Amino acid sequence: MSTIDTTLAIVHVIKRKGSASIEGIVDELDLAASTVHRHLLTLREQGYIVKHDDYRLGMRFLTLGGHVQTTHPVFDLVKRKVDQVATRQENEHSSSSRREAVGTTCTLKQGRTPCRPTR
Repeated sequence: MSTIDTTLAIVHVIKRKGSASIEGIVDELDLAASTVHRHLLTLREQGYIVKHDDYRLGMRFLTLGGHVQTTHPVFDLVKRKVDQVATRQENEHSSSSRREAVGTTCTLKQGRTPCRPTR
């Protein structure tokens, strides 16, 4: 396993479990504790993981995900559609005395972009 493969395997263990200890990662990936510790230290220094009781994914992944989301080829299309739905819902509810917050969930999967309102 290459160094980057090891690092990514560690990240995926933490993601799948929600949090993980060095021992848990060692058991899961059958790696030396020193190897896991070295990778965790690098990930932590770069902001990709944080340590509370165990190791968890850090906020740096969120900024990467936001970048991927906004630069994805369908982002502008989905954003326009969501804005249209929001505007339509706002217009439909503008005369109502009770306002409700309505969100829209869009899932990008295999080239399709289904959107559905959520409450």
